[in-house]
Amino acid sequence: MGVVGTVRRAGDEFGRPSRAVANWWTLCGAVVGYLPGVSSAVAATLALGLTAQRGPRAFVVTTSGVNTATAVFALFALVVFGDPRTGVLVALDRASVPLVLPAMLAAVAISAVAAAILVPTLGDRYLRRIGQLDPARLSVGVLLGLLGLSTVFAGPLGVGIFAAATLVGHLPPTTGCRRATLMGVLLVPLAL
Repeated sequence: MGVVGTVRRAGDEFGRPSRAVANWWTLCGAVVGYLPGVSSAVAATLALGLTAQRGPRAFVVTTSGVNTATAVFALFALVVFGDPRTGVLVALDRASVPLVLPAMLAAVAISAVAAAILVPTLGDRYLRRIGQLDPARLSVGVLLGLLGLSTVFAGPLGVGIFAAATLVGHLPPTTGCRRATLMGVLLVPLAL
């Protein structure tokens, strides 16, 4: 049985995850939730390396599992340490939202249930519509939108950083490594 709400491709099967796979997702989500600067993409890559599943579908499902675990553990880290570990929790902290753990966990649970209902319902329609677009034009449009946002919010320095990041982002496909490898750039700042 495959994941509902996504496009099926040959060789990209991903059935219902086993308890062991779900435990890896939870463990990787806990690492992301407690360690600042580690992203769920890195944790999902790690979790995929520890399981037998491969392919885009497995990555999406694994990332979803890791993200859900990250949301829960990051909330605990915020309440226990008083230090936000994700961008969303930084925004909550700066907005002086009361840290009521049961209410926040309820919000995570409601969001997870809503996603479980909406993704199968809307996912296939969304993917069919997006699949009809020209990928090159879509990519150029997204890049132009990001360039515009960089210009508006960060000025010329932001555009320069955006250009450098775009060039660095092209390294993995040309060298044959994974993009998550680029997250290694965070190791030195985190160590400091």
